Amino acid sequence: MQLSLASVILSVLLACQANPAPRCKAPGHTTSDKYFGDASGDIVGAAYFLTDEPTGNFIVGSDIGSDGLLTLRRAVHAGGVGAHGLHDLGPDPLFSQGCIDLSAEKHVLVTVNPGSNTVAAFKIDPTDPTNLKMLGKPVDSHGDFPASVALNKAADRACIINSGTHDGVSCYSIDAKKGLYEIPNTVRPVGLNQTTPPTGTSGTLSNIIFSEDETKLYVAVKGTDPAINVDTHPGFFAVWDIQHDGSLSEKYTRIPVPEGGKQPFAMTPIPNENAILGADGAAGFYVWDLETIDQGVPGPRSSVTPVEGQSSVCWSRYSSCTGNFYVVDGVISNITQVTLDENLKPTKVMNFPQDIFDATIDFEIVPINDQDHMYILAANATAVHVMQLAPDEMTRIQSLDFSVAASTVGLTIDPNNVQGMKVFLK
Repeated sequence: MQLSLASVILSVLLACQANPAPRCKAPGHTTSDKYFGDASGDIVGAAYFLTDEPTGNFIVGSDIGSDGLLTLRRAVHAGGVGAHGLHDLGPDPLFSQGCIDLSAEKHVLVTVNPGSNTVAAFKIDPTDPTNLKMLGKPVDSHGDFPASVALNKAADRACIINSGTHDGVSCYSIDAKKGLYEIPNTVRPVGLNQTTPPTGTSGTLSNIIFSEDETKLYVAVKGTDPAINVDTHPGFFAVWDIQHDGSLSEKYTRIPVPEGGKQPFAMTPIPNENAILGADGAAGFYVWDLETIDQGVPGPRSSVTPVEGQSSVCWSRYSSCTGNFYVVDGVISNITQVTLDENLKPTKVMNFPQDIFDATIDFEIVPINDQDHMYILAANATAVHVMQLAPDEMTRIQSLDFSVAASTVGLTIDPNNVQGMKVFLK
């Protein structure tokens, strides 16, 4: 029976590829917003993730109290539908980090609708931050299966990656009232040989970020697995120059991953350094020294470090309070603290195993009351775990189950489809 069901699911997903401009929309879409309950107590912010359901993609918002704890409040329709990548039908449906990004200063949130091939922007109500209002309408992603989005510091520009058959990047200006507008000459292909939905997790685009000076756009591209992917290529970083008018260089510079790297998944800038730390789904974590980026090679301080017991380390973030980085393995539900020295060499790598079947995936770290808190999506547990962080310490203070509340208000939740985690603080 299980094999039969899996075959049916795979057949439906593959059928979506037959359409030359796939949308993968299923009948009976759900578009009405859901309301879990009223606000209570002192609210300092909100945490958001996506349902990524093929019948309707919703942004689930929870209030963050002054104690760092979460309260479910709303699920706001993202203006389209979700989709799940092929081959690996478990958690992490988009094979990416960063499907939601936001600016707390400009009160704007941008996300993707992978099954509709659209991007949508929302206004955040700073007094009631789970109250999101769409700006304009969703816009075309100019490709298939949008999976990650990045805002610049001014929050007047957003760039996204498409990870399907028609892959690549596209960028938009953000109007505070009317939403997203395509920036001319920013639709640029990467040129992978992929399907829609993409077959992964290997051989797909993972994450997009701006360089710290916002003169370049970085995209992490995972290497392929010959047993899964049609073509063969090692992992690399695609780098576009950003011109003064906001357009992108016609071609990207291809930077190989540091030696030993295979599937760069996430990218997290290292503060006060011209470098990035990120997760590698097949190798552990890497440091990418950008000193020699114009020469097309990783800089001399670049490295790759395995994580003891690793299966698939995919997400990364930085804690300003502890001064450490954290990477997460979703297969074995392990959180790893990484400490770097002044030469960007790992001096300490410490594991914090979670419940092994939780499938901990996307996470965010923010300071509340002078202590960093980690909000991590535990897909198989249909929960968001809240952790208090200190150097070499991690304490879970809450596990917010959202499945029962979702069922009560008629919100469809599938543990294999939920994705993303982004936090707004007032």
